[in-house]
Order: sequence, then structure tokens, then C-alpha cells
Amino acid sequence: MVDGLTDLKEKNLENRHCEPCILAKITRLPFNGKMYKARKPLVLVHTDVCSVSPSPWGGYKHFVTFIDDFTHFTAVYLLRDKFEVFEYFKTYYNYASNHFGHGILKLKSDNGGEYVSRNFKSYCDEKGIVLQYTAAYNPEMNGVAERMNRTLTEKARALLLNSQLPKELWDEALRYAVYVTNSSPTASLNVTAFEMWEGRRPNVSNFRIFGSSAYAHILQKLRMKLDPRGVKLKMVGYAPGGYRLWDANERKIHIERNVLFREETCSESPETISIDVESISDGKEKDGGSSPEKTKTPLISDKTQTHGTEKILTSDNNLESLQPEGRDTDNVNSREKRKKTKPKYLLDFVTVDSDLGDILMASFLSCSNGNVPEKYNGIDSYDCRWIFTKKAGNVYKAATRRVARGFQQEGSFTEIYSPVLKLQTL
Repeated sequence: MVDGLTDLKEKNLENRHCEPCILAKITRLPFNGKMYKARKPLVLVHTDVCSVSPSPWGGYKHFVTFIDDFTHFTAVYLLRDKFEVFEYFKTYYNYASNHFGHGILKLKSDNGGEYVSRNFKSYCDEKGIVLQYTAAYNPEMNGVAERMNRTLTEKARALLLNSQLPKELWDEALRYAVYVTNSSPTASLNVTAFEMWEGRRPNVSNFRIFGSSAYAHILQKLRMKLDPRGVKLKMVGYAPGGYRLWDANERKIHIERNVLFREETCSESPETISIDVESISDGKEKDGGSSPEKTKTPLISDKTQTHGTEKILTSDNNLESLQPEGRDTDNVNSREKRKKTKPKYLLDFVTVDSDLGDILMASFLSCSNGNVPEKYNGIDSYDCRWIFTKKAGNVYKAATRRVARGFQQEGSFTEIYSPVLKLQTL
């Protein structure tokens, strides 16, 4: 294709680097190196801070995660400001070191100001903790903590969307997500992080749907004689020996043990599912009128009974509002008359009520010499009809059928029975 290429190779130009080309084309190197895996708890701990929109309820703006590399156990602390990371790290260190009997060896984080402060570094030097900082603006180097932050925020977002609870409860949803994540098996360990950390299997019998209705018992000394014995709240988390319940009226969290749950599995809100029906008022209205009025009626009633997790509609107030237009409002239990149709096997038959039937009958009697069997003498007879049809096929055929009108029979039916019996009637 070209001449002189051999001479260029002899000048060893292949190993020379073109600085303008490097400056113009340099890109980021791939992260395909094998990551270090700890073989004991607390040998390596990953940490990172994630910022969330401020919560008017709790006042939290951030949260910090600590993930043990060996057990994958995750601890989360909510923050109102990033300078609180140092205090919560000391809390985590004391908890983890007391749990396993030894301290943390390595701590991996980014170059955030909360991790490079003088107090933080001096405390780690005092405890013998080696700080491993990532390169600036390379969050991939701290992938374990970054991925955990994303996992927890996605779970919290899904919980809030499914439960229709306000966003200000993101901190409660985050706690719930951490609890479920630690109690769920991981692909790399094939066991739960809780079991690796605690040495025993987690008990998930107390798992409940986030945001489900919870009816908490009110102690006798806190209520009057005829007051309700329970209050309806929303389940938002777990507590030692109980549940965290959200009271929207008082805007506070209750920790209760005596709780009954009604877990709705539908993710759609009743307010968003509606159909147009003719709402007919109850019998006599105050103004004496009974004109229907078009309203939006939810498919799910507020007044429900539950059996397990199944919702059963029992609202008596909506019985009349669900009547279609044109129904009799005086008698709610009245039913529309059923439309009479021919059986499918008679769709191709034609009934005849004219003199043609008499002619055919006369022809029949003439063929039988006009004799009627003696066993039918003295017995009341019933009117009959002739039914004609055409049978399609290779050969054209015409068929007739004489049908007795049995509804004309009168008298006692005690001696009449059907030779066919259904198994269900036994």
C-alpha cells in the first residue's frame, strides 16, 4: 500500500510516544482490577456519606453507611450535618469492637472533608486504623459503599411510592430498607449478613408490609371506659420487641408491641382508582327529591373487613350508589328480567303456530289409521308445536320435531320425578 514502511520500523518509531496525541486522546482507565476481599470481620470497613432532601419530620439531611467487607453487614446513621460523621464513627467503632473483641484494621472512604479532618485522622491513629482514601473524583474506587447507598435509596423510594406515605418519612423507609437488606441472603455469601455478623439466623416472622395499617392497643389507664381500645396507625419500621408506627395526626412515632395489622398488597391508592356510576340517593332525601347525580365512586371502600390479608367490601352506603341507570329505586333488591333466548341447539329451528301443524297432525293420524293408544284415552292432552329445520351436509335433509308445551300441566307434582340426578344433590 505504501513504500518506505520498513525504513520507519528500523528507526524504532513504534516505541516513541507522541505527546500531542496523548494530550488529545487520553481517557480514563478501566476498573477491571480484582478487589481485595477480607477474610475476617472488621479487617476492612467501607464508608460513605449520602445526601438526601431535608426531612421536615426528623430534620435529617444525610446518612452515613459502614459496611464490613467480610460479613457485608451494614450499619446506617442519620445525620443533620456532615460534621456528625466523626461522632457516629466512634459509636460504630465501639459497637463493632465490643461485638467481636477487636477493633477495625482498615477504613476505606473518599476524600470528603468529614474523613480528612484533623480530629478524624488523630482518632484513627490512636486506635491503629489505617485510612485508605480513594483518588479524587473516582467514586468507583469506593464501589462497595457507593453501591450500597444506591441500593438503600432505591429501596426507600420504592417503599414510599408503594405505601403512599409522604417523602418526609424517608428516614423511616431507610431504616426499614437496612433491616430487610441485612436479613436477606447475598449471592456472594449464600447466607444473610445478619447471620454472618450475629452468628445466628434472623427471625423474619415479624416482617410486615411498609406503610400497612396497624391497629395499636391503648392501655386501660390511658383511655376512658367507652373510648376505643385501639388506634389506627401506619407501620414504618421495627424496634426491639415491637414496631415503629407513624401517627399522622400527632406527627410522631409510636413504638408499640400489641399491634394488629391489615396488610394491603395493592400498590395503587384508592383515591386514584375511580369509575363513573349513577349515584342514587337513599329513598327519601331531605328535599324530597330523588334525582340521580353523577359522582366518582372508589372501587375500594373505606369501610372494610379483613380475613388475613384479604379485603372484603361491606359498605352498605354504597349499595344504592352502585345501581346502574334505570333501575327501580323503590325496591333495591329487585332484579331486571332475564332476556329469553332460544337454546343453542334450537337456533336453526323454526316454530309454526299456523294450520300447517294441524295438517301434519292429520297426516300423522292417517298414517297410523287414526288410532290412538288406549293407555292415552281419558288423559288430558297438552298443546304441541311443530318445529322444522334444515340439516346441511352432502345430502340435503329436512327434519321436523313435535314438542309438547309442558307448562300447561296442573295438579300434584309429587309423582313426577326426573330420571337425571346431580351428585351435588345427594
